[in-house]
Amino acid sequence: MNDVIGKIERYKDIYLQLRTNLRWKVSDNRALMMASSLYVTSERDFDINHFQKLSDFIKNEAGIFSTLKSQLRFTIAAMLDTRFSNPNQPAVPHNWNVINYSPN
Repeated sequence: MNDVIGKIERYKDIYLQLRTNLRWKVSDNRALMMASSLYVTSERDFDINHFQKLSDFIKNEAGIFSTLKSQLRFTIAAMLDTRFSNPNQPAVPHNWNVINYSPN
């Protein structure tokens, strides 16, 4: 029972940090709720500064008309941060030619 209460308290803490820091960037609080729940379920530490840097990185790397410039980037940032140790790095290096890859 204490574990559930602890997770609820952690969720509220993360959500309040997100809402306080991103209140002018997010019109639908469900995006913040989703990001908070991703951190709680993954049991990953939450750092608001790292989260904001990652979401800004996503926004800056997205195309001019991309939906990633909207509040969707906060959910994507939470997904990347909770699943990867270094989410700013590309999965495939830029100098790696995937199309012409030959194992021999």
